[in-house]
Amino acid sequence: MLKKKAFFSAQRFRIMTETLRLDSSDVARALNVSHPTVSRIRMGHSQPSGATAKLIQVLWPKWWPFLTEQTNELPEV
Repeated sequence: MLKKKAFFSAQRFRIMTETLRLDSSDVARALNVSHPTVSRIRMGHSQPSGATAKLIQVLWPKWWPFLTEQTNELPEV
């Protein structure tokens, strides 16, 4: 059976980073990616790679369902 790929929402990623008061440099450092990569993800020009998506799940597990539109509820901060 094929596993459905989670849709990652750039808009919700921006909401998360703003809520957690993380700037692009903080996120880039946490995800071990470049600042331009974070900008592309934030603007919806690209989806996070598999490894980056997995790291987002590990670092911000409460946010993953919101980021992938599995729920519309914001996690408690």
